[in-house]
Amino acid sequence: MTKDGELTSLEDYVTRAKPDQDAIYYLYGSSRKAVEESPYLETFKSAGIEVLFMYDPSDEFVMNHLGEFGGKRLVSADSADVKTPDATAAAAGEPLPAERMDGLCKWAKDVLGEDVREVIPSRRLTESPAAATNADRMMTPSMRRLLRLIKDREGNAGASADKQPVNLELNPKHELVARLDKMRASDPALAGEVLRQVYDNSMMAAGFLENPQEMVRRINRLLTKIDVK
Repeated sequence: MTKDGELTSLEDYVTRAKPDQDAIYYLYGSSRKAVEESPYLETFKSAGIEVLFMYDPSDEFVMNHLGEFGGKRLVSADSADVKTPDATAAAAGEPLPAERMDGLCKWAKDVLGEDVREVIPSRRLTESPAAATNADRMMTPSMRRLLRLIKDREGNAGASADKQPVNLELNPKHELVARLDKMRASDPALAGEVLRQVYDNSMMAAGFLENPQEMVRRINRLLTKIDVK
């Protein structure tokens, strides 16, 4: 990984890529810190795969137009169908059993309804409990953010970005996911509130969240449920 402020090239990236790596991965963000803390980077850190950091909103269009370089595909690291080793499997801790995980995902889909197209066990997460990805394989979260920026600047020009469905990925090894699974049986109402917060957190991390007011109100409601002894 290059140091902060140090530039690199696609040619240099190819020389450093793993021998069996068939893609050049990149990730757009507002700053280096924002990219480094992105949940989409976790699977690449786990696999030791380099990701190019990009900060200009036009980079997404440039990379999509270029398509490939040096015989390797150019792939956004936040794409829904990124193919990397199962990072979650390599993470520490015991996963939620498959049957319970499947039940949790089905319950979560029922609770979130049309806000999500699918809720699935994640293969990309090692530290985060959840991540939101665009259900449309052709649109990455960074592309969606860029279209929203266009909308903000030009009125309705980017309105289609708001209608893109998302998938929610849940980390089978995260303590919060395990607690949520238990909570949905013991306190379904509270579990629903927590799930909504997990969903909003992942939407905010992806840059999808448009109305934080409801999230703030929910956080306040959840804080009042803390048992103080």
